[in-house]
Amino acid sequence: MKKSARIFSSFFVLLCFIFVTACSVEDNRTFPTTDLSRQLELNFEDGSVCMGQPIKTELFVRQGDAKLVQLEIYENTTLIPADRLSVQLNGNTIIDNPISLEAEERTELTYAVEIQPDPLDTVGTINNYFFKIIDINNQPSVEAFTVEHRLPTIQLVDAQNFVFSDTSLFVCDSFDVQLQMEACWRDLSTLEIYQNGILLDDDNLDAVSIFESRRDITMDSFIIVADTARLASENPVNISDRDRISATFNMSLFPMGTVGNDEIYQYDFILSNLSGQSDTASITVTTSFGTPFEYSGNQRLFNQADGANSGGLDLDTGVATGELDSNAEIQDEGIRRAGQDVVWRQQISVVNATDSLKYYPSIRNVKADAFCYKEQLEAAFQAAFPLDGDDDLDPALVSDIMSMENVSVPVSVGDVFILRKGAVEPFVYYVFECVEIKDPRDIGLNYYEFLVKY
Repeated sequence: MKKSARIFSSFFVLLCFIFVTACSVEDNRTFPTTDLSRQLELNFEDGSVCMGQPIKTELFVRQGDAKLVQLEIYENTTLIPADRLSVQLNGNTIIDNPISLEAEERTELTYAVEIQPDPLDTVGTINNYFFKIIDINNQPSVEAFTVEHRLPTIQLVDAQNFVFSDTSLFVCDSFDVQLQMEACWRDLSTLEIYQNGILLDDDNLDAVSIFESRRDITMDSFIIVADTARLASENPVNISDRDRISATFNMSLFPMGTVGNDEIYQYDFILSNLSGQSDTASITVTTSFGTPFEYSGNQRLFNQADGANSGGLDLDTGVATGELDSNAEIQDEGIRRAGQDVVWRQQISVVNATDSLKYYPSIRNVKADAFCYKEQLEAAFQAAFPLDGDDDLDPALVSDIMSMENVSVPVSVGDVFILRKGAVEPFVYYVFECVEIKDPRDIGLNYYEFLVKY
């Protein structure tokens, strides 16, 4: 609708120019044939400019058969005052508007035009700019463009696993947002994050820059930086040190202060540029309590090749079992032979085919301690990664008699697993994080230690 309004507005004013110029003469006047060789061109298209930003364009004028006498530059229907207009021709500044062309002998002219903004313009103001040349026969040619005034912009991105609109969370939950920012004329300066009007503590913020576009001072151009870089966990976040003109940040936020049931928290993300212009994106988070875990403690799963009561783990009791014990939920995959060497595979899988196991690799920085309630585990399971280890091995070279199972890659300290128990609802969910791996070089002494919650 806004675009249609711009087009109509430009068209209407353009008609006014042509009508007034062509029809304000007596009926018995003879008009020359339209000079199709005359040209007026701009290198500026409809778009937006930042508040306070000058509008710069080049104006190309080519004379036809009839000599040109005048150039007029309008904002909407008013001639732009000379103190807001800078026009240069061959390095010489022209301070008039209208600009007389009668003494100009050249037939092709290129003007550099800079229009200073009207101090009365506000955000959302739409202006139409017209450039009109008139020849000796009083015939006009008009070119125009439309601009809208705006501020630097910040918005919450609608992307998987990111909060982008008002939501509800459990009391102990953190949440992730992705912020997309554009500088708008002046480079980005700072990003401030507020919780209920109070600057969020540094300890409650973790930020990563995943995409940047910044100014290359030496080349007078822009370069794109696509590598991920961890930002200092500080608030405000200083983003002006590298002349950034755009950026996309991922942020993890942790509610601070008193967090309780049915409490409402507003988060405001305020982006500023070097001119002090700003824009704000906001979301509201409502916190609530869930169902506490019945159990939280450390358990050990032993190497399947260690003998009796090794290779399986009953997560309900913490008891080590054999790998195929019906009470066990998870099992170790044992050892493999590589020439004269025996290597602990350090892979795990479920015991029962009706159960499902997914995980978060340690690089994802997910922690079992971050889960406070049972209800959190279902969503965590859905968002986790499927096991993607290799179990297509020669049975003669491995101790585990089952092959082609859905197994993990070699487990690392910091890996977090989510197990969904059962084939149909209601499911039972477990979360366990590997906190230690005992000496994988000594067969017979190998085990994983997990922090288990359910």
